Amino acid sequence: MKKLLLFVIITLLFSCTPKDETAMLEQETVQAKRAGINKEIEKYKVQLEKAPNDYERAVASNQIAQLQSEKGNAALMLEYAQKAVKYQPNLYMSRYLLGKSYNEVGRYDDAIKELQESIQLKSDFAPAHYELGNALYKKYKYPQAIEEYLQAIILNPKFYQAMNNAALLYAETGKYAEAEKYFKNAIAAKSNFPTPYKNLGILYETRLKNKALAIEYYSKYLKVRPNAPDKKMIESWIKALGGAL
Repeated sequence: MKKLLLFVIITLLFSCTPKDETAMLEQETVQAKRAGINKEIEKYKVQLEKAPNDYERAVASNQIAQLQSEKGNAALMLEYAQKAVKYQPNLYMSRYLLGKSYNEVGRYDDAIKELQESIQLKSDFAPAHYELGNALYKKYKYPQAIEEYLQAIILNPKFYQAMNNAALLYAETGKYAEAEKYFKNAIAAKSNFPTPYKNLGILYETRLKNKALAIEYYSKYLKVRPNAPDKKMIESWIKALGGAL
């Protein structure tokens, strides 16, 4: 089986089995969070209806778009982000959320346009650079995508998702030392973020040919994410490399 590095664009939701008590607790937490988000959405819908001017309508629409993003509802996120831009086209947040929503529905050319508009309005907004990097990645414009990820990291030195994605593209373009560096930076920035552990394991096994370090980082991935949906597969990789479970 070909081992692929994991790219972080949106949050991935994984299902769990009824027998997994930890996963059930996590699922209950997600459900409670969704209920809270729905309550917030209704609050901002009331604000949108009562807003006295287009600026306030844009702010309320942006809040709803962001909450729909947290719920994973890309279609409604797009709908409210478009409303926000219509109400107030010169708000950087409106352009950012519209660009992000285009990313989530696969309209990458539109995403690039809107995110560039957002950056024109506020050049030091790290999330816009990150989302622009994601859109450029999807268009196979790797050098430009790396540049945007690095800019996001400069603006926010703890931006671990940007570090992971920059590392992945360095690996894809054969710059393995840089890939190793940024995967490790992502771990240092957020030690309980599992993706770079697995990515480092793959990098060490398939590119740098270091079995010991591959085993180490696969094992760390499972320690950070003990209920990983790919747990059995990772365990088989460790075993194939001669590691102990």
